[in-house]
Amino acid sequence: MHAISAIYWRHEDPLSYVHDHYKKNTQKKIWQNVIHGIRMEKYWNKSELPLLLPPKIVKQAGRPKKLRYRGVSEIPANARKFTRIHRSYTCTKFKQQGHSFKTCDTRAGLLAKIQKHNLNYQIVVNQQTAENQQTETSVDVLDIQTEFVDNNEVGERIMTQESIGQQINMDNIEQLLANVRTLKQHYATKLIPHMHPNDPLLHYFQSENQEQPQQQQAQKGKN
Repeated sequence: MHAISAIYWRHEDPLSYVHDHYKKNTQKKIWQNVIHGIRMEKYWNKSELPLLLPPKIVKQAGRPKKLRYRGVSEIPANARKFTRIHRSYTCTKFKQQGHSFKTCDTRAGLLAKIQKHNLNYQIVVNQQTAENQQTETSVDVLDIQTEFVDNNEVGERIMTQESIGQQINMDNIEQLLANVRTLKQHYATKLIPHMHPNDPLLHYFQSENQEQPQQQQAQKGKN
């Protein structure tokens, strides 16, 4: 339309821009020659030229295909199982054809119930796991673990784990230290026979055993 408007704006005829091939006179010239029907083969003129032979067949690479490509809706000739297109489904709940139990409309409510049940079960399992962890971490009695560290001079570090609800106050610190000394002495008597002579902890345990009688004598002198 824009081209025609531009041609009219130039005061020219749009038909002058059309090619001769699209004109009526040209089409009449094309169809004026009539092709008549061909007579039977016995009326053909005999030719002295050699017969035309078909081209030679060249064997292509690969295994030759014996069967044609079948359409999507066609059933294979030797098919043992039907595809989903040709299979009729029957609902096992309502005994109706056209759908299966998995795609049944009533299964939506069942899936919601199953999801709710799984969610509740997961909540219960999480609660039981939390309770088990809490009971494992709770200790009825106070456990004392001692570790010995060699930092220029052999020192000691006492790690204590308190049971839930039990706290150490200033009153039982002396009793705690006494228990630690008893525990040290117990470990010393058990470990000294099995320790290497160059082991730095051997000197520490021996010094502890020597200090123990001196402390007992000092306490007796005070009493």
